[in-house]
Formats: sequence, C-alpha cells, structure tokens
Amino acid sequence: MFRKQNLSATFEVVTLIGSGFREMNRQVAKRGGYGQWRDNKRKQLMSEFMEDREAQKFIDGVYEEVVNEVLSVELKRGDSETQYSSNIDSIRRIYGINNFISILIALGKDTLERSGYYSNGNSKKKCLSHLLGVCIPYETDTAEQLKEALSKTDIKEKRLIEAALYSPEWIDMVGECLGYPGFKSVCYYFMAHMNEKFDDIKKAMIAKYTPLTEEQLNDGVFDINWFKNAYEEIGAKRFDLVYDAAKYISDGAKHSRARKYADATLGKINRDEVEEKISDKRNKDLVMAYSLIPLCNEDDICRRYLFLQKFQKESKKFGAQRIASEKKAVEISMSNLAMNAGYSDVTRLTLRMETKLIDDIQDLFEEYSLEDVTVKLHVDESGKADIICKKAGKTLKSVPAKLKKNEYMVRLLESKKKLNEQFKRTKLMFEQAMEDETQFTVEEIGILHKNPVAKSVVRSLVFICGEKVGFLTDGKLVDYAGDETLLAAQDK
Repeated sequence: MFRKQNLSATFEVVTLIGSGFREMNRQVAKRGGYGQWRDNKRKQLMSEFMEDREAQKFIDGVYEEVVNEVLSVELKRGDSETQYSSNIDSIRRIYGINNFISILIALGKDTLERSGYYSNGNSKKKCLSHLLGVCIPYETDTAEQLKEALSKTDIKEKRLIEAALYSPEWIDMVGECLGYPGFKSVCYYFMAHMNEKFDDIKKAMIAKYTPLTEEQLNDGVFDINWFKNAYEEIGAKRFDLVYDAAKYISDGAKHSRARKYADATLGKINRDEVEEKISDKRNKDLVMAYSLIPLCNEDDICRRYLFLQKFQKESKKFGAQRIASEKKAVEISMSNLAMNAGYSDVTRLTLRMETKLIDDIQDLFEEYSLEDVTVKLHVDESGKADIICKKAGKTLKSVPAKLKKNEYMVRLLESKKKLNEQFKRTKLMFEQAMEDETQFTVEEIGILHKNPVAKSVVRSLVFICGEKVGFLTDGKLVDYAGDETLLAAQDK
C-alpha cells in the first residue's frame, strides 16, 4: 500500500503528529529513557497545524489508515520479515485494548525484547515488542473492558504483568483487572529504584509513595517503609511475579539494583556472603543493599557500620574517580542502614555507633594483670589511644613480646586500633558537620563528652545556639569572656 521510499519518515511523521493531537491534554507514561527530543520533534511537527482543524482531522484519518495497514500485516507475520518490519520502529504510537491484546497474542510464548532501543535486526520479537512499547489505552478504555477481552484469550497473568511493566501506561488498568492490591505500588517501587531518569508522570506517581527525591532514588537511597508496605499489601507470590517482570521496565540490567534491594530487605541474601562478595568484587549496588539485610541486634548494626567504614578506607588505594564513587556508595548505604535501624538520620546512627564502641570496651580501661605485668587501655588529652603496661610499678615503653599473642592482649591491641580509627572518623564527621551546618542537641554533645576519643575533638569546637557562641561544657555554653549560658538538653 505504501511506497518503500521514505517509509520510515512517513511512519514517524504521521504517528507523531496524529498521536500528538490526540494527547494534547494527556500525560503519558513512557517506557525507560524515552527521549525529550522526540517530544520536542512532535511539537515542532504539530506547530503548523495547530489552528487548522480540517488538517488535524485529515491527519487523524491518515494516522488510522497507516496504523491499521501496518498492524494488519505485522501482527500476522511469522519468522520472516514483512514489507513493513524494517520500519516498524518508526511507529510512535498505537492505541487501545484490541491492539494491546492482539500484540500479546501475536507474541505467543516469545519473550519481550530487552536490548537497547537501537538494536539491530527486525525479528518478530523485536518488532512486536516495539509495538507493545508504544501501545497505550484509549482514554475511554476501562479495566472491565480489558478483563472481558482477556477472557476470550489464553493470555496468562505473568504475560499481562510483563506487558504492563513494558508499557507502563497499562499499569493502572492491569492492576485493577487482576485485582491485585498494591500492584501499582510495587511496579513503581521497581521503577523508582532503578538508576534512570523519570518522566513527569512517573515523578508524580512515585511522589505519592515516597518523600525521596528523584536524585536520591537515582543515587541509590532506599525507602524501606514503602517497600515493606507494598510487599505486605501484594503478598509474596504476586510480588514474585512483578519481581520477575521487572527486567522489562528498561533495557540492560538497570532493574538489578531494585532486585538486590528487595532480596536484601526480605533476607534472601546472607550477610556474611555479601561481605565476602563486596570485599572481592567491590560491587557498589551490593554495598548499598548490604545495609538493608534484616538486623539481628545492635551488635549487628555496629558490625555493618564498621564494615562500611573499612570499605571506604580501602578505597584510598584506587584512583580519584573510583574513590569518589565508592565514597558515594558508602554514604548511601549508611543512609539505608540508618533507616533500617530506625535512626532519623546518618548523624544519629554515627553518634550511637561511636558511643557503643566505647561502651563495649569499658572494662579495658581498668588495670588487668597478665603474668607479672598490669595492662590497660588509655586515651590521652589529644585523643590518641595507647596501651599502658606496668611492671613492678614502672611503665614499660612497649608491650612485652611474650604477651602479644595473649587473648586479652589481642583484644587490647584491636581496641587500640579501633579507637585511633574512631578519632579520625570523629574529626572528619565534625569537619563535615561544620560545612553542612548540622544541628546537634546539647544532650548528644554531652554523650560525646563521655567518650574520651570524641571528647578530644568536641571540646575544642565552637558551638552556636541562637545568638550565643562558645565552648560547650557540662550543658553550658561558655563564651570568650568566660560568661556561661545554661542550656536545656534538647536545645540545638
């Protein structure tokens, strides 16, 4: 019916303009990274017909004729190409439940195309997948109509879910048709936790479920409450169907982060095994998922905290770009850990973990006898940790060699190392806090004063409370002249 010459341009222009006028007052969810440039091209093509109603009506008729002709041929194809197959990817929009169902029937048991948008070849799978990706409901289509149309086919729920994620404009209708509570929330969970930009309609939908920004979600911050609520609502069996279909949201492996997060939160991956994989492969998505694995107790929280600090410290042996990317992964994982552990933010988690490290080794600050030597842990005024060894009342210059393998001495040496690392972390934390103008309560600073390592850093800092400025000691703000202002525990 159509000349092959310039067929691709014909399909694109006709379907872009035809659909453009139909969607002038409609926002449409787009699959994956649908380019803004195409929307701009559509507007440019439409501009000369904006005031010409007769031209619009004519274009709409041509659009219907073109789409119907192409579908009448392409939906009946086998493995061999048709005369339109090589130009199918220039079709920019088709509509309606009937076409949606017809495409799924034509696909049969073939999987959907997951390669890039500009992959080579004109296979049946590729062409039909493209048509599915550009197919959206008419505004008058309903879930009841979809349900009735499906009743006359053998299309399975699994394929229907895959199709909805492949062409997200169908998500609402498919969810209502299936009757899955939480279906929509779970679908948008997977979309939100991929490293991909959102179009306006996805932004609006995702904002209904989470306060996290697009930038935070793309970076890898996880909304654990959203996930748990959605999972509980839809149930394990139905969640697994969406989980399997999530690979069709976009090309490549962009869905894998959302899957890792889900697996971690559901406890399907083992903490110790993940630590080994992270140490070996240094996979950043796994680093961010690691903190979401269910926590056993506060000791487990502290273990995760220290593991992340160790991971970041090890990045120093790599180049600047990798150091920056791994630092970012640790920051996100710390945010996820804080959320998982029930802390309001990373700062509060950090304060508690650093305090716990001291609480857990309080007994080491007391003298302990090892053979003819007494030993104890000590932190000096500058925050440096060391081991004090005394023999017959005299302080030894170093730990006797014969004691270094003693179980108690091993614990002392490990604790000394941890405290010196803690000093470096505390200093960096407050340097960052000054840049970010982080607020602390008087009570929180008071807790840090009980930590001999943190105290050496905190006592030299100048704090601001309202219009008062000074050093904070025993709940009092002392200014340069020695004047004291008594503060309440929750003052900031």
